[in-house]
Amino acid sequence: MCIINLQKNRLIHTRFIGISNCPRHASNSTGRIGMIENRNIRKPVLIMLAILIAVQILAIAITPPINEVFENGNASRPLGNNSSPGISFDILIFLFVILVYTVIMIQAVRLKNARLLNGLILLSMGICICYVLIINLMEMAGADMAPLIALIATVAILLLMKTYPKWYIIDLICILVCAGIGTIYGISMNIPTAIFFLIVMAVYDIISVYKTRHMELLAQAMVSIKAPLIFVLPGLSNRSAGKNNNSAQSGEGKMNYPLFLGLGDAIIPTMLVVSAYNPTSLYYMGPIPALGAMIGTYVGFIILMTALSDRMHAGLPFLNGGAIIGYLLAYIISGSGFSLLR
Repeated sequence: MCIINLQKNRLIHTRFIGISNCPRHASNSTGRIGMIENRNIRKPVLIMLAILIAVQILAIAITPPINEVFENGNASRPLGNNSSPGISFDILIFLFVILVYTVIMIQAVRLKNARLLNGLILLSMGICICYVLIINLMEMAGADMAPLIALIATVAILLLMKTYPKWYIIDLICILVCAGIGTIYGISMNIPTAIFFLIVMAVYDIISVYKTRHMELLAQAMVSIKAPLIFVLPGLSNRSAGKNNNSAQSGEGKMNYPLFLGLGDAIIPTMLVVSAYNPTSLYYMGPIPALGAMIGTYVGFIILMTALSDRMHAGLPFLNGGAIIGYLLAYIISGSGFSLLR
């Protein structure tokens, strides 16, 4: 998903990709782009990085208990057996579902049907929350009670998000959902499947940004209806920039623009992190490769957010590419060499 910057209620340099968008930079009055040049903007970027780190650390923490649920046969992995070699055919079905969901969302936006769009968003969010809760409650509550408890909790969470949509409430729930989805699907993927998925999503991101450019429409809709599919950071005061700040003195820069980070930017790289950390995976080589994927994700995020350009850029090539490169380097360092390619 993406980091979106708003200036005077106008969406600038944004795009949305199904369950994933890409970070964007805010354009100043001269048309140049500079996120890190403004100290007030640097802080939200670091907070977004902290959110990304929190998602992956939480995903690592809940991997053992969720993996135990799958290993005990209390639930089935959504993408098949992660101990099989090669790329799983199930990932193609997963990609097809993402594509269909994206097409449906775009059509809802083009029809200007806010109720349908809100319904689709709440339905998808509800399914994700309920599924994550069921898997996590399976060992504690049992196979009979877990679905009922999860359903009640899901309805309560959705009502909370709808009636009290404070940014910190949305962010906290999104962190939990991203960690849960990233873990469940990451556990279900072996390393070749996870890498294949990240590459395909990165290529799709490039096509959507530089070729079709159709995802900007969806991004604008997500922001306008305050969809709970994004992390939110409100505008921060410019007072910390000093009393001599011209924009603050003129009254135009009292608040920096809100930033939004799409859930997919947190979920998709996390799948590779969890797959690398999962001890039941065929290519498991200890925690070092997973740590490499995490560090690579953060490096890719920082490079993306500090790059200067005069146009939009796809975000997943940076995030997914960083995760893949970080994993491969750490995998080699861990002593396995190139056995992954066998």
